[in-house]
Amino acid sequence: MKKIDTYTEKLITKEISIILKFLLDWDSIKEYRNSNHIGLLSGLPGIILALFEYSKISPIVNDKEVLNEYIQKTIKILENTEKLTPTYCDGLAGYGIFLLKLKSNKFIDTFNEELNNQIDEILEEIDEVLEEHIDIYNEKDNLDILHGLLGIGLYFIERENKIRVNDIVKILSTTSTTTKEGYVYWKKYDSYDVFDIVLDMGNAHGIGSNIFFLSKVLSKKNILTEDLTIIVNDLIDNSIKFYLNNTQIITKVIYSYYPFKILAVDFEQHTLTAENSRLGWCYGDLGVLYTLLMASILLEKKIFEKVILEKLVFVASRTLKREKHSIDAGFCHGTCGIAILFLNIYNISNNEVFWDAANYWLKETLNKKIEIQSNEYVYYGFAIPNSTEKNISILEGLTGVLICYHKFLYSEAPISEELLMIKY
Repeated sequence: MKKIDTYTEKLITKEISIILKFLLDWDSIKEYRNSNHIGLLSGLPGIILALFEYSKISPIVNDKEVLNEYIQKTIKILENTEKLTPTYCDGLAGYGIFLLKLKSNKFIDTFNEELNNQIDEILEEIDEVLEEHIDIYNEKDNLDILHGLLGIGLYFIERENKIRVNDIVKILSTTSTTTKEGYVYWKKYDSYDVFDIVLDMGNAHGIGSNIFFLSKVLSKKNILTEDLTIIVNDLIDNSIKFYLNNTQIITKVIYSYYPFKILAVDFEQHTLTAENSRLGWCYGDLGVLYTLLMASILLEKKIFEKVILEKLVFVASRTLKREKHSIDAGFCHGTCGIAILFLNIYNISNNEVFWDAANYWLKETLNKKIEIQSNEYVYYGFAIPNSTEKNISILEGLTGVLICYHKFLYSEAPISEELLMIKY
């Protein structure tokens, strides 16, 4: 593992200590909405798993009693919440994965029969709710991995429910579109800002996440039927080809290979207008190409890997000053997520360009820090709309920054990276 410079190492070591103290002090975070939410990516469960993961290597997190109390708090939140969504990001699918991760990683005492039985009962109830929502989301044509069908699929993968995973894969196959060249893509109705049928080119809600889901399923042995294994291989292969054969031409004005979204009618009638997209995990070249790189490695497609890495070299030249879209310090669309992705790409390729980019964005994350003079706690400018509080979640807040620093010191954060959909 390549080491960062001593000065930066000292800085992030100090930051880790301060962030951990803050997150482990319930009085400091108890009023935050993230602390009172069962969302895996938006609430307390993701924070807990990140803290448990860090406890494996750090004496700072040596009081497991605090984390056990946090687990109980999530159960109380679950019991006291009148309306729960079934989703991965902020609902039951993600919460179920949280409980399963606690058990599979032995973060809870196997001799605590009462808690284990309680978790098993909750999981059985989640099974029933999510099974019903497979058909509901299919009828609504909602494949969204964060807020729809594929997020439920992630739960059933973790649950090792082969029947339901195969059902969802079949839906993903039948809803795909194939071009005359054999390339595969998915269309959807965008009810957020375009209000039309689009090709969503992003990771968070679009075709990129479909590829991630299929690749994750394929990476798990013996979960797919033999026929579906062949179909999934072809879907991944041809959807990668779709991206690689539909890149925008880079010019002095256009510096993105992929836009955010494409109107389906424009794609079908070849009337596209090139546009730039952001740098981040959720949307834009970096996140999408990273997902394609992972899938290409899984399929052992060296020719794809070569082309994708060449494009990523160009992406690595982008800097904060040049970006037109807002970049905070978080994982989803911020500096720490960009740093993690470039670090992982460096570990795959050993290309120093990616190491330099990773370090650049790590330092930009440090630059986002805003110190509160009245105490030792740190904030990184995470604002929650219409509120004075800050976001401390794993996807968009302070816990994502903790994971970034963890990665640069210790190389791996497999649980957190899997939750954030950058590892299988």
